[in-house]
Amino acid sequence: MSRLFPISRWLVVDDSPEDTDDLVLAIEGLGGKVDTADSIKAAEKLLKKNIYDVCVVDCFYKGSTKWGVDLLPELRSTLPGLPVVMTSSSDDLELPGKVIRAGADVFCPKLKDSFSLTKTLGVAALQAIAIRRIKILEFDSRGPRELFLTKSTIDALEHSIRRKDERLLICGASGTGKTKISQHFAQQFLKQNFGTISRNIVYHNCCSKTEEENTRLLFGNNDNSSLQNQTSLQLTLFERAVGGVLILDDFQALTIEQQTKLKTIFDSETISTSLGDGMLPISLIKCVATCSTDSHSGILPGFLEAYAHREIDLPSIHELGNDLNKAIKFAFDEMYENKQEMQINYNQDVVSRILDLVSTHHFPANFRTLNQIIQNAVSQAHVDGRSQIYPTDIAVIGILKSNDQSTYHGKLSPKRSTPEALDGRYGDSLVKLINMGENFDEAKDLLRKIMINTASKKHGGNKSKIASALGISRQSLYDHEEENN
Repeated sequence: MSRLFPISRWLVVDDSPEDTDDLVLAIEGLGGKVDTADSIKAAEKLLKKNIYDVCVVDCFYKGSTKWGVDLLPELRSTLPGLPVVMTSSSDDLELPGKVIRAGADVFCPKLKDSFSLTKTLGVAALQAIAIRRIKILEFDSRGPRELFLTKSTIDALEHSIRRKDERLLICGASGTGKTKISQHFAQQFLKQNFGTISRNIVYHNCCSKTEEENTRLLFGNNDNSSLQNQTSLQLTLFERAVGGVLILDDFQALTIEQQTKLKTIFDSETISTSLGDGMLPISLIKCVATCSTDSHSGILPGFLEAYAHREIDLPSIHELGNDLNKAIKFAFDEMYENKQEMQINYNQDVVSRILDLVSTHHFPANFRTLNQIIQNAVSQAHVDGRSQIYPTDIAVIGILKSNDQSTYHGKLSPKRSTPEALDGRYGDSLVKLINMGENFDEAKDLLRKIMINTASKKHGGNKSKIASALGISRQSLYDHEEENN
C-alpha cells in the first residue's frame, strides 16, 4: 500500500503530542513523509518554506482562542490548491459541517485504532485532493472569460508557460488587464508544468505598500544583529515563491534605489537568503511582473531589460484594429453570460457607433472603459423598457477625450467649465447626475471616487499618504477601491 499511495508530503498541525504521534504513525503507514507543527504560527512558517501535498489540521487548540480554521485564510490566499483535512476527536455532530463551510475540504475523525485511522485518513486525503482539484478547475474556467486576449498575446503567454526559468514582463496602459492576466498566467503555468496550483503563488502589489515595506519584503532585513534577536523569521517574497510563481505588480511604483537593487539581483541571477545559507538562484522562481506604460518615465534605465526575458505589450482599444469588433462582441457576450436577465439586442449600427468613438477619441482606460460604455447603454435600454440598444445609447463618457470639438447629432459638444478635480471618467458622470437633479446616492459614490483619484495623483499612488489626506484608514481605502473594481 505504501508504494502505491499517491500522496507523499504531509503537514500535520496539532498541539497534542499523543494525537500527533498517532497521525504521524498513520501517515507513515501510507508511505508518506510528515512535518509537524504544534501551533498555527509554526504551521505558517513551514508553509512558507516547504511544498506539501496535503495539510491535516486539528480543529481545536488548548489554551488558545484560535482554532484550526484560522489557518485557512492564509492557505487559500497563498496556496489555493492545497487540500486541507480537518480532524477532531469531538463527538459534536455539527462540527464536520462547520469546518467544511469554513473552507476545509474534508473532515476526518480521530480514531484510536491505528489501522482504522490509517485507512480513514488515507481515504479522507484522497477525497480532499479530488475536491480541491474540482474547485481549482471551476476557478480556472472563469479566468479566460474575464479577459479579451488577442492571438499574439495568447501565443506569447503559451510560449512563456513552457519556459520555467523565463522572466515575464506584462506592459500596458491602465485598464488593459495586466493584473488579471498575470494572476491567470500564474495559475496556468503551475497547472501545466506541475499538474497542480497548490505550489506558492506569491502576489505583491508594489503600489499598495510603503517604501519601507517594499524594501523589507523584497530584500529582507540586512541587520544581522537584529535578525538574530527576532523571534520569528520574515522570509522575503523571493524565498516564499521558491518552486512557484512570484507576481510583482506595478514595478514602476518602486523607488530608483529599490529598482537598482533589483537590477543587481536580476543581472546576477541570484539573491541572498534570510536564512543565511548561501545564495538563492532566481531560476527556481517563475517571475512575472507588470508595468504601466503610463509611468515609464519613472523606470530606471536598463531595469526592464535586465529583468525581462520576454515582454508582452497589451494593446489599448485604439490599437486593436481588426480585433476591435471581436472585443466589442466579447464584452456583450460576457455581460449576457453573467446576467441572463439583461439580454438586450444590438445591431451593427451600435458596433459602428463604438467604432466611431474609437476613431475620434483616445481610450487610456481600455477594456474597462469599453465595458462601462456598454453597461451604460444596456442600463439606458432597461430604464426605457426597450429590448434593443440604439446607437444613441452609446455615449461619450469622461475618460474619452478628443482634441477637437466632436459633433454629436449635429450639435457641438459643450466645453467643460468644471474644476480640474472633476476631469476624467467620473467627473463628467457626476456633473451629468447633478444637472439631472437625481440619483443622490450615486452622485456621492462618484464624488468619493473623484476625491480618491485626486489624492492618488497628488501623492503618487502611495496608499498611506492617500488615506491620511482623506482622513480614513488604509483598510477603508482598500475597501473603497475594492468596491470600485
